[in-house]
Amino acid sequence: MTIPGVNVDKGLQRLGGRVKSYQKILGVFCKDSRSKLVELARCFESDDVPLYTTHVHGLKSALGNIGAERLAKDAERLELEGDWGYVQANHQAFMDEFDVLLNNIDAALTDSAAPAGASVDKQKLAANLNNLKQSLDSMDFGGMKAASDALMEFEEVPNIGAKIKVILHDRLAGEYDDATAGIDALLKEI
Repeated sequence: MTIPGVNVDKGLQRLGGRVKSYQKILGVFCKDSRSKLVELARCFESDDVPLYTTHVHGLKSALGNIGAERLAKDAERLELEGDWGYVQANHQAFMDEFDVLLNNIDAALTDSAAPAGASVDKQKLAANLNNLKQSLDSMDFGGMKAASDALMEFEEVPNIGAKIKVILHDRLAGEYDDATAGIDALLKEI
């Protein structure tokens, strides 16, 4: 996988080379970053320097974690420059470049998706969903991770993959009730 603006090797290194885990993190990064960019723009428009600095710091860390080194350095300059004039002069370029990065990641994730005709082992899917649900109910974090890892192979299956991604995102975000509700709905569907 190659993504313009991202050192994919560095991002994969942080996850021990696990491609599916990296792809999942990239998906969560894109979803979360879009809302954070809206918040950053609001802070910029209202000249809220302290909150702007807080948001750009969070984006800097997230960018570094996925391997977007150059944009992480740009965020660091916005955070540490200490000069609102510098921020005003460079904010829009940062936002535009970040948008391009998100589009590049989305394109790379779409390119790595399974073909439309991919078949699904519904028994295996149901077993993995039930394992995750049971782990959520008993707060078995090791079981949650194992079941989540097993479900990743279904993330790109048409009509099911998007629902799995939401369930796994909810689990990562600690929204266990939402994840359980998503599992129940998907089990009824399959």
